[in-house]
Amino acid sequence: GGGKRARARPVVSGYILWSKEARDSFKESHPELADKEKHHELRKAMMRHYSQEVSADERAEFEAKAHAISVEKGLVAPDDGEQGDVSMMAAAGGAKAEGG
Repeated sequence: GGGKRARARPVVSGYILWSKEARDSFKESHPELADKEKHHELRKAMMRHYSQEVSADERAEFEAKAHAISVEKGLVAPDDGEQGDVSMMAAAGGAKAEGG
């Protein structure tokens, strides 16, 4: 160990990915929030929009993408059993056979 601990990077979330894609068009449709001083209001409005207007299917897609990015960056460990399809593939590869 030793050395200064790196500042924890926030885990990528589906909302973060969506907001990056949607920010510009959101500002266009809500010009009153495009102001720099309004970034808190913008964020709140976007979060509300994401949770209420974006379909569950779309959110699931963003969450899956975000999870993949987080795993790639080493921000999170690959799930054990939680993402069904991912762990199915791991099990099919016999990853669990070795044991600890």
